[in-house]
Amino acid sequence: MRLTQRTSFNKVFVIFSISLNIIFLASLIFVCITFKNKILDKIGYSSTVSVVMFGDSLIEKGDWENILGRSDVRNSGVGGFTTSHLEIILKDRVLKFNPKICYLNGGINDILTGIPYARTKHNINSIIDTLQKHNIDVALQSVLYGSDPKIIPKIDSLNQLYIQIAKAKKIDYINVNNVLSSDKRLIKKYSLDGLHVNKQAYALWAELINKHISKNNF
Repeated sequence: MRLTQRTSFNKVFVIFSISLNIIFLASLIFVCITFKNKILDKIGYSSTVSVVMFGDSLIEKGDWENILGRSDVRNSGVGGFTTSHLEIILKDRVLKFNPKICYLNGGINDILTGIPYARTKHNINSIIDTLQKHNIDVALQSVLYGSDPKIIPKIDSLNQLYIQIAKAKKIDYINVNNVLSSDKRLIKKYSLDGLHVNKQAYALWAELINKHISKNNF
């Protein structure tokens, strides 16, 4: 009887230990995924960063290091951020890495949250001026179309502004809509939710970036 009880206890103990280990590993994986950028910042993202992808969730969700095929890429995108937020985090997310080039993408959250056009203009100009002051090249990317037709005029206005800014600052403007949109709509097969894009879309986006990198020897 005692032997049976001891055996049952041992089985329960083993199951309990395995369960704890599974929970611990699952928690560790969750933390690593959730706080990936912060962890990498602490331990050193890369000995050399040549390219920084900077923007909102459209940048953050891209696996840029893999799709660009190089290890000196920093993903500095932050989901939900407006251009005002991007201006605030510019030092920690871009300047401290001293890259050769920063690919800047942002503005859709400004539109969705009703930030005044003039404020977005100020923020983008300020970000570019600061990067250039630190001898970091900048390429300004278009605001992507989504599936909501109501905000198309605002996206058009912002993209026209970005083209003007790029000319004035003598930087390149990369129109990502050329490969991901049709008739001022995000192509359905590239869309996850009418706003964010899938892996197929990121692959096409990366081709544009790689062409620009090759052309300018970054």
